[in-house]
Amino acid sequence: MHHIEGTIFSGEFDQDANEFVLTSVKNIPTQSVLKASQLRAIYNHLVKTKESHGSYTMTVNDQLPVRLNETEVEQLLRELHDINKRIQ
Repeated sequence: MHHIEGTIFSGEFDQDANEFVLTSVKNIPTQSVLKASQLRAIYNHLVKTKESHGSYTMTVNDQLPVRLNETEVEQLLRELHDINKRIQ
């Protein structure tokens, strides 16, 4: 596994399974396994949200809302782009 330490998303990239194991969102611990299609869906949704709203609220651990401001949305888009390049 290859560790990825982002400002918004951190986790482990599993090349064998072609998955990203998300371990934290904005330093909040979590545990989610994301496949390539899920990562692309998140990326595409954020692009649409950025164009219309600028900020975005996501839920961590199905209970904790985390707001991303416009700068953080841009940062997460960059991080997702980098993760998606590895998971093709």
